[in-house]
Amino acid sequence: MKIPLIMMVQITLSCLLIGILIYLILRHSRVQGKIDRFLENFEKITQEQDRISKQFEANLEERKQVLQNLVQSLDERIKKAEELLDRMDSVIGKIPDEDELEPFSKNPEHAKILKLAQKGLTPQAISQHLQKPLGEIELVLNIYKLHLKK
Repeated sequence: MKIPLIMMVQITLSCLLIGILIYLILRHSRVQGKIDRFLENFEKITQEQDRISKQFEANLEERKQVLQNLVQSLDERIKKAEELLDRMDSVIGKIPDEDELEPFSKNPEHAKILKLAQKGLTPQAISQHLQKPLGEIELVLNIYKLHLKK
């Protein structure tokens, strides 16, 4: 009877081990399924992050190009402004101080035009300020330049 009892214990233990093995396999497949779902979600997140990163890079590149265009445009405007300033300086340099205005003309309107030009106003601005035709302003300034050359 001892042999069959040992065999019964062995069979019981084998069944118990097989049951544990089946339990572990089922548990492992459920855990593996969770791991697979986690990896799929992680891969989706990584792909979305990559897509967002590429959009961000494209946006940065576009903004960089816009800024470069703005800088170039500003550089051109600065150059034009410097050229205008040089031209104005050359004109203003020929315009006299207030005490030198008297010999040129007795007309007070001419004196106003020359004073405004001395302050750096353009002929257009002087024309608008004094509400006189642009041609008249330019004529007075040109006559004065000729007077200075004498």
